[in-house]
Amino acid sequence: MIFAYARTSTLKQASEDKSSIDEQIAKCRAVAALRGSLSKYNFQVHVDKGVSGSKPLAQRPAGMELLAQVKKGDTIIVSKMDRIFRSGADALAMIDRFKKEKIHLILCDMGIEPVADSPVSTLFFSLLAAFAQFERERIHERITEGKRAKRDRGGHVGGPVPYGFSKLGLGAKAILVPNDEERRHAEIARRHHATGRWSYTQIARLMARDGQLGRDGAAYKRMAIYRMVNQEVRS
Repeated sequence: MIFAYARTSTLKQASEDKSSIDEQIAKCRAVAALRGSLSKYNFQVHVDKGVSGSKPLAQRPAGMELLAQVKKGDTIIVSKMDRIFRSGADALAMIDRFKKEKIHLILCDMGIEPVADSPVSTLFFSLLAAFAQFERERIHERITEGKRAKRDRGGHVGGPVPYGFSKLGLGAKAILVPNDEERRHAEIARRHHATGRWSYTQIARLMARDGQLGRDGAAYKRMAIYRMVNQEVRS
């Protein structure tokens, strides 16, 4: 049996970009045809739409079905390595598993032969997996560095707005500006907590009694007081 597997990270990709499902499946069919093994009776397609590549194959809906059906002697065809594996380490582990179970894996961008059928192809695949993992980590580093630089410039990088600040603008243009009243509330909450006498809930009640209310005009919730006390203090 020939199994074709395709994946996109977003539903938008599935219909628009170069990693579209149709294009991935077309590549898999072409490789199966070149190997002389394409038949409507032995070519089965498994597709994960809008599924993150950070999830291992066994945790994806279609990936789970694929692994449950594939057996000794079967072949899995995928357009590119990053469609089926989440990292270089994951790739090598899965390849080792497939090899032990006598399951063949073909990556279209590496040719029409199974990637683990010879020492040379195994070495090449290992190098490719290592470079793919390196690139994934570099992308993560660049995103992290970009968020840190934006944060240092006073920009908002997502998540709850820190107490003591207000958000101006939307999306990538959003920035944080000091909110003096809320900063005063956060400082009061930290002082109450430092005494060791009050729980977060009790601190919220004390502050409400003194007219120190939240952004919605109501008493602060327990979690809000927790965040005020424990969040990193920003200038």
